[in-house]
Amino acid sequence: MTHLVFLGGKGGVGKTTLSCAISYQLAARGRRTLLVSTDPAHSVGDVLDMEIGPAPRRVVDNLYAMELDLEKPSE
Repeated sequence: MTHLVFLGGKGGVGKTTLSCAISYQLAARGRRTLLVSTDPAHSVGDVLDMEIGPAPRRVVDNLYAMELDLEKPSE
């Protein structure tokens, strides 16, 4: 069964920080996790201290992350 956790809110409330923390904890507990950012001002890569792009990138075991550009057509 697939579970979806969606975090939303106004700017500056900690969405990126919480999404990274929740994703990391789920992955650490053995859950295959994909963290997706649709924010035009991506900062998931900054939090994870790695380059994140439009394709899933492995962060740690069970955790992948991607930053989508919704204004750019997918390739």
